Amino acid sequence: MLAPQISTNDIADMQAADSSIQTIRHHLSDPSNHPITPAQLTNAPSLKRLHNLKPMLRVMDDILWYVPDDNAAPRLVVPQGQRGVCFDECTRRSMCGTSWHKSHIQLTSTEVIVGENFEWLVAAESTINSLKSQNSLLMERLDDLENRSRCSNLRILNVPEGNESGKDPTVFVSEMLAEVMPEVFTSPPPLERAHRSLGPKPAAGNPTRVRDVLRWARQHEVKFKGVTLWVYPDLSNALAKKCAAFNPVKQALYKEGIRFRLLYPFYEKQVLAQKEKLPLQ
Repeated sequence: MLAPQISTNDIADMQAADSSIQTIRHHLSDPSNHPITPAQLTNAPSLKRLHNLKPMLRVMDDILWYVPDDNAAPRLVVPQGQRGVCFDECTRRSMCGTSWHKSHIQLTSTEVIVGENFEWLVAAESTINSLKSQNSLLMERLDDLENRSRCSNLRILNVPEGNESGKDPTVFVSEMLAEVMPEVFTSPPPLERAHRSLGPKPAAGNPTRVRDVLRWARQHEVKFKGVTLWVYPDLSNALAKKCAAFNPVKQALYKEGIRFRLLYPFYEKQVLAQKEKLPLQ
């Protein structure tokens, strides 16, 4: 439906009506005042002139009814059965302005909350990255400590089961080492339990038996009751995987006949056969 044409007099009437409406709102804001009836609205001079603007407004005494509310601001009540309400231009602008102001406040509040959440997420991401870095460093140190604690341990594979004959495993392994390596041990060496944490420091002059065992096992074939034994240093799974990464390099060294060792803790040591260098690419 096309909007009606508004003349200068109509605008003046609407401004006067808006002033009257503001007065009514102020009246209704005081709970001690009496309610305003439709008849009082109809008899208001400035509002009565709006009855002539029929293309824009309905009959106000039948449609518009301002009632006071003790708990809230005055509001418009539209009687049931009415199809619509036509407000004057000034009232419509006032209500639209109020609605826009509320929407603007809500939008501003939402922007503030989003900004605060973004700052919180940035701080949380920074903290998470810092914790990841610290955790990685701690895991490396833990792995290093675990492998250092195993430097005094041996891992012996392929030992036939059931040969202990009821003996304590520590006593059995001690006697087995003395039997298979008589050149290293003249008597069964004293051993501690496997996977024990760092033990006491060896006494002065006490040989490092682990190195002697590993060295002798590399130079000789270790047999126990006709079965070949394999002796390896006890390493953690993480360090064993790191050592396995050198398998292609070790194969190349084997083909060239170059002696090598993987040491832990690592320190650089180079042993060259016939003083020849092998370029590793």
